Amino acid sequence: MVEAQLTAGQKVSPVHRLDRPASGAIIFSKSAVATRAAQASLSHPACIKEYVVLARGTTPDFFICDEPVNDEKGAPKSAVSQCEKILDLPESRCSLLKVVIKTGRWHQIRKHLNHRAHHVVGDVKHGKGKTNRFFRENHKMLSGRIFLHAARLTFPHPLHLSQEKWTPASKHPSESSDDIDLYSSASDLEDFESTSSVSADSSIWMSPNTSFSEDPKTRRQLLTIRAGLPEDLQEVLYSLPEGIDPQQLLSLGLIF
Repeated sequence: MVEAQLTAGQKVSPVHRLDRPASGAIIFSKSAVATRAAQASLSHPACIKEYVVLARGTTPDFFICDEPVNDEKGAPKSAVSQCEKILDLPESRCSLLKVVIKTGRWHQIRKHLNHRAHHVVGDVKHGKGKTNRFFRENHKMLSGRIFLHAARLTFPHPLHLSQEKWTPASKHPSESSDDIDLYSSASDLEDFESTSSVSADSSIWMSPNTSFSEDPKTRRQLLTIRAGLPEDLQEVLYSLPEGIDPQQLLSLGLIF
């Protein structure tokens, strides 16, 4: 999708970032106005980012990491990662986690899990070399990849962020003073007005899915973008001795 826009001479910019070896949902914009609007949405308190992580060791069923995380300049920043175990994988000596963050500090999840000695599988910088080698040699983990996947991104829709209330009738605004064009490589909003078009890159994301909901407190419209696990990370799970299969990943909502 992004390559097609660039070929057509359209400027496309990422609204946020993922760690280079990670995977998942990411949003692109076509204008500076769109970028500012989307970044405001992603920094809103209602924004929730959910990741799927394969972590070393047997973790608690639920735990919270709240240690400060240093930014790129070394300054400590507050950070909270809520971790919930999706699958216990004792034979593989690891755990599949859902990690929810509201902050987005530099390498936040990777640093938090490193602090708990539950390193992200494949993480060269903050992980465990012995674990990484074992998964590369025995479980199809690609070199240069980490098992950290941005599975779900929920945020107030930029076109409705300034509205105090939202009703289904206002889902398709008839007028907009700004041309806010957002693109996400993990969604498809064919029924949404062209002022906020979204399309999928099928070469990267599996069966993308997008949905609308409403914030019960503010009644603002929320947009949720989901990205299924890419095939290479699926293959890692299928190779584990626990016998994980596609039906199990479907039931967990990890693929669609």
